[in-house]
Amino acid sequence: MKQSIIIPYYKNKQELLFSLNLLHKYLPKDVEVIIVANNPNTDEIDISFEDYIVLKFPCALLYSKAANIGVKYASGDIITLLDQDIFVTNNWYESLLNKLLSDSNIGAVSSKMINPTNNRILEYGIEYTPYNSAHIGKDLSQKSPLVKNDICVSSACGGVLMTYKSLYTKLGGMDEDMPYICCDCDYTLKLWECGKQVWVVADSVVYHKSFTSKASGKISDFSFLEHDSRWKFYQKNSNRMRYSLNEWMNYTFQYYLSNHNVPRKYILLNLTSYHNIDWYSSFIKTTLCIDFYDIYNFTVKERNSSNLQLYDYVPYDFVTLHTPFIYLVDSFLALQNNAFWFIMRNTENDIIIDINGAICSINELVKGIY
Repeated sequence: MKQSIIIPYYKNKQELLFSLNLLHKYLPKDVEVIIVANNPNTDEIDISFEDYIVLKFPCALLYSKAANIGVKYASGDIITLLDQDIFVTNNWYESLLNKLLSDSNIGAVSSKMINPTNNRILEYGIEYTPYNSAHIGKDLSQKSPLVKNDICVSSACGGVLMTYKSLYTKLGGMDEDMPYICCDCDYTLKLWECGKQVWVVADSVVYHKSFTSKASGKISDFSFLEHDSRWKFYQKNSNRMRYSLNEWMNYTFQYYLSNHNVPRKYILLNLTSYHNIDWYSSFIKTTLCIDFYDIYNFTVKERNSSNLQLYDYVPYDFVTLHTPFIYLVDSFLALQNNAFWFIMRNTENDIIIDINGAICSINELVKGIY
């Protein structure tokens, strides 16, 4: 089967060239590569490559439209959408292709994506709750046993997305009413609706610059479209979504229980930025087979904060309590800079759980082994 890669490109020639150099090194030679260069500044799209096809548009197409144009032009039966800021590694492509072809029920596959700033998991699939889209595995170490296997997911990041051109065309491709984000999740939900699975392939490892850098052209120039795209996505897909984060959390919680002794009662400290945590608190109680002495809600006004100082939110006298705590946070890494708090507490039984389903002990966080 013929194969094509489509790269929507907006700006930053240096970044594109770096990405293409890696692609040239780690891509089979018979794969067609199409770059959809689009920018009203014609200097940005003044590019040419001997081995690759470049389609030039002196306007801002935005991601979904650029992807659709590239797929329409592609000669491949299997197409792979690849962001310009994806940095591939050895065997990334072959692992995807083998997985896609291994089962006729699979409609699309994506890579395990690594954050280039901390070498931790950035994307390992997306699951849903009544309150959010959870990026499972996010911030886990690459060495974590939880991210060593291929996983079937509700949605996957379109930074790398391999699928069949016939399916893509049949389902209408990327929804151009979602020009900035979410069109990839929309496409994967359409796949599920027609009976096809979506997988993330653990051995297909890439680095994704994405939102880890404010210098990205997509982010800096079109972030104002985020709310439009997100609203359209939820409006369109509310009935398609399966609230499936519990399946991933059951997996991570059972792994935790198999390696830790868990007391029967805890105090839950809600340090998320979410208005309602009822779904999470109920799931935690049921799956860990525990009860709460009490639940304390603290106002955290920054979504996905990377650094939470506990003594800025939690009363100082809590540090002396002998009752074990569960810290519920947006990201478990946000608590890693609380050395004094953890020294003052007996943290043997304290647990951190985040809204993406990660669970670890305070001691594991402090030692950097999670």
